[in-house]
Parts: sequence; structure tokens; C-alpha cells
Amino acid sequence: MVQSSLKSTIVNNLVSLSQKISLLKTPTVLKQPPLLLAVSKTKPVEDIQAAYDAGQRDFGENYIEEFVEKAAKLPSDINWHFIGHI
Repeated sequence: MVQSSLKSTIVNNLVSLSQKISLLKTPTVLKQPPLLLAVSKTKPVEDIQAAYDAGQRDFGENYIEEFVEKAAKLPSDINWHFIGHI
């Protein structure tokens, strides 16, 4: 039950943020559309997969070891970004 609730929270937050970002995508507001980067450092693979299932494709990691472990378990079309100091 807790896992399902957490997945719902992740999905609901992504939908809400995506809607807000879509308001900024008009050419008169910004030159380039913003990118929603989900910071996945320290998050379990299950949470990242829930965000991926909801349509999120860009994730940020700052620990090489975590990235290697997670990337092996998650879909290959994820766009990984390194954040912070590597």
C-alpha cells in the first residue's frame, strides 16, 4: 500500500510540474523550452521507474557508482545528466 501511494505521489508531482512547464513553452516567454530534470540521486530504482512510467526521461545523478548500478536496471532510453561534483 505504501509503495502504491509513493508511486501515485511521484506521478501526480510529475503531471503537475509538466503542466506548469508547458505554460512556459510559448516562444514569447523563453527562447528554448525548459527541461524537467528529475534528480534521482539517492532514490531507489523503483521510484525512478515510476517516474519513467509516467513519462519522465531526464534524470540527474552525481554519484558514478549509483549511476552505473541504476543504469543497468533501468530502460536504456533514459537521458542521464551528471549534476554537482563528479
